[in-house]
Amino acid sequence: MSSLPNRVGELLISGFQGPDAPAEIIEQIRDSSLGGIILFAENCVAHKKLRNIIEQLQSYSERQLIVAIDQEGGRVCRLKGKPAEYLAAGDYGANADASAEALERALERYRKDFNLAAEYMAEIGINLLLAPVCDLHPADTLPNDATALRGRTFSASPEVVGAFAKVTVEVSHKHNLLCCLKHAPGLGAVVADPHVDLGASSLGVDEFKGRDLVPFRMGCEAGADMIMTSHFLIPELDSLPVTYSERIIDTLVRGELSEEVALITDDLDMGALSDIDEEGSVFPNALNAGHDILLARSNDTIVNGIESLRVGLSAGTVSETRLATALSQVDNLRNKLGQVV
Repeated sequence: MSSLPNRVGELLISGFQGPDAPAEIIEQIRDSSLGGIILFAENCVAHKKLRNIIEQLQSYSERQLIVAIDQEGGRVCRLKGKPAEYLAAGDYGANADASAEALERALERYRKDFNLAAEYMAEIGINLLLAPVCDLHPADTLPNDATALRGRTFSASPEVVGAFAKVTVEVSHKHNLLCCLKHAPGLGAVVADPHVDLGASSLGVDEFKGRDLVPFRMGCEAGADMIMTSHFLIPELDSLPVTYSERIIDTLVRGELSEEVALITDDLDMGALSDIDEEGSVFPNALNAGHDILLARSNDTIVNGIESLRVGLSAGTVSETRLATALSQVDNLRNKLGQVV
């Protein structure tokens, strides 16, 4: 087995610019054991070409490479056109809480459309879907431009959202896709877009446990492979954002949802973290808080992240035990790929 410093790249998922995989990504896969890539719209212009690139990148990796995408439906669809593109969560969930029959009709419509999309993604070579969104509808009192969640949430009802999450897990696994519940412990009450600003949730611990965590709990019970957190504050628990808070993760994610499911960060290049980070602290802070996989859109950020983790290991500011646990989680995910049922 490789030494821990040589394996830190396995925890990282990187984006890249343009429709072609740059030499830097190939080099990182070969030499730094990069764990995976995330695809954005700029990478998905020609789907046939994309499939060839994924196959090429997999050939450079000694281990199964994680290939992730945000294909939630609606405006968050990196792959455009049918059958990969489908409706927004809010369209499927509209009026789904009116009755049991309405919910079943909505779920069946979603199952049919998402099944086609999931099959298509798997055929291209994608193996990790960064969905479903398990956050609850933002409150109607929030301004339209105050949240990143508009249209991306199924319902304000925890049980309705949880029902859609269960279908997402089931259909994803049918097509050998790992799937990820996001954004724990729940962004619905946050009046800020973490892509831009660091916001705070107005909810207390009991409200999270009794309401916002319900869909995540249902998704975990259905067999979800991963949980994504996001960058926001919960003042009742910590002055640190969720991404850096071991206390929040232990209390509201690991303690309430699952000790076994892999935990992934939201994009570490988001603006919410830009004003609170010291150079070289982002990746060590997120890992030490309890995350197993660290994601960043910019490959430059990934390069710096690999170095900061290695320096942290040498200096003792990154826990070897925590790193070993995270590597075990990533190994478990790779073992699932091709075996999801």
